[in-house]
This record gives sequence, structure tokens and C-alpha cells, in this order.
Amino acid sequence: MANELGHPEINLIDAEVVDGSVRQVGGGIEFPVPGEVDAQRGQRVRLGIRPSDLELVTPDSRRGPEWLRVAGTVALAERLGRNVELAVHVGGAEVIVLTSSEHTAGEGEAVEIQVRLREVHIFDHGEQDDACVRVGAGAERERPTTDAPHERTSEQAGRRA
Repeated sequence: MANELGHPEINLIDAEVVDGSVRQVGGGIEFPVPGEVDAQRGQRVRLGIRPSDLELVTPDSRRGPEWLRVAGTVALAERLGRNVELAVHVGGAEVIVLTSSEHTAGEGEAVEIQVRLREVHIFDHGEQDDACVRVGAGAERERPTTDAPHERTSEQAGRRA
């Protein structure tokens, strides 16, 4: 069921838990096991990353510990109107990246792609694609502030801008 979420379909990448990290089988993707994810050494998992959550790294790209960056090679570039769908080889997997035609790459080009860790879904591996159960994400989502929302007075509520 996990691979049927969205269009293009979510990327499902085989990984395992090794020495406190989630590591792609075949190399390429690796990040620390998040505290809220209950995963044991040697456990097989699948990483789910939506193609629209991935982006090509450019000199202007955002940086920081909340981002996961990996290197790959573009195997296929297909223009879809204003967007370009890239098939990028990362480690032993093909990852689909949906990007704008302004920031794209050509076939055979070495690229670096990135995604916010909170957008990397971790699924229990299961025996079949449809048996994947989500167990967490690569990072916790930001929590909203606990400040009380601004209350409007009855006079403000009655006025229209």
C-alpha cells in the first residue's frame, strides 16, 4: 500500500538498522536512527520518500542538519510540462525526483539530491510492498508553539478589511 501513495509513486528504498544508523542496502543513504523510532540492530526497513519532497542541490540550496543529502547519477530525464521527472541512481536503487525545468540535470550527469529528514518515512520492511507499516520518520516534525492564539475583540470580528 505504501508505494501507491501519490503520483508519481513514493520511492521505496530497502534499508537496515546498523550501528545506530538507518543505512540503505547497497549504500548511498544513511542517517541516525531517530529517537522516536523503535528499531533494532539488523532490522530491515523501507524508506519512503515522495518524489516531490526531493530536490536537486544547487549553490542556493538550504543547508543544515535537518537535510539529508546524497549523491547519485541521472539515468533518465523526462520533461512533463513545466516539471522534469528524473530517475537518479542512488546506491543500489533508482530514486524518482520531481523537479522544475528551471533546476534540472541531464542524463548521465552526477548530481546531489536532498530531502528534509522529517519527510523520509520509515516503514517496517514486511514481506511484500503492500505489507509496509509506517514506524516513524527520519526526524521529528516541528511542534507548533504553545502560545495562545491571538483573540480578536468583538469589534475587530465585526469589521471587514
